[in-house]
Amino acid sequence: MPANAPRFAWAFYPLLRAITGDDGVSALDEARATSAAANWNHGFFAYAEAVLAGRAGDRERASKLADEGQALLAKFAPRWNHLARRLVAPCALADDWGEPAAWLREAAAEFGASGHHRLAGACRSILRQAGHPVPRSPRNHAQVPPQLRRLGITNREMDVFRLVAQGLPNGEIARRLFISPKTVETHVASLVSKTGQTSRRELVAHAARTVPAQGSEPR
Repeated sequence: MPANAPRFAWAFYPLLRAITGDDGVSALDEARATSAAANWNHGFFAYAEAVLAGRAGDRERASKLADEGQALLAKFAPRWNHLARRLVAPCALADDWGEPAAWLREAAAEFGASGHHRLAGACRSILRQAGHPVPRSPRNHAQVPPQLRRLGITNREMDVFRLVAQGLPNGEIARRLFISPKTVETHVASLVSKTGQTSRRELVAHAARTVPAQGSEPR
């Protein structure tokens, strides 16, 4: 890739090379040698490394690198994590690392809610081909009130927020939303931060005061 390519392109260059098996190691080295190797690009680089580690049989390292990528991109718009996970999920399914089914369900919900229906459909298609339950259309997901949307709370986080308001534990929230407890834990931590609380206990109390009543629970 040309050294003067936009930084945005450098984020995807090693990730796509790793996914396609086109010498992802060299692509990562090349990307890191440029001035683009900064800020949010590191999140995509971590996902690329995860793909390479998984293909090499190191499932534990692949999962840790995916978590690292998630943490790095969490500082920015949530859609970047969903996009990265949609791209790496087939590799994670094939090489048995990470939580690809949960990633795809969540990405499908968020892409559908934001109007990116082709991306949502791609996530559901990957789940279907892998034999996993496919989520319904995001029309049944919780709508985010304007005051919470301004805090950056996503549709899926709102699903979690509504169930937190009921005092449900993470395991039960995960069961109802068809995601993993670890994913719920990540959402709860994000909600604690976005709402300015200091603990899960404070978040539960805040949710009980803030979350509007809803006739039916998210499915």
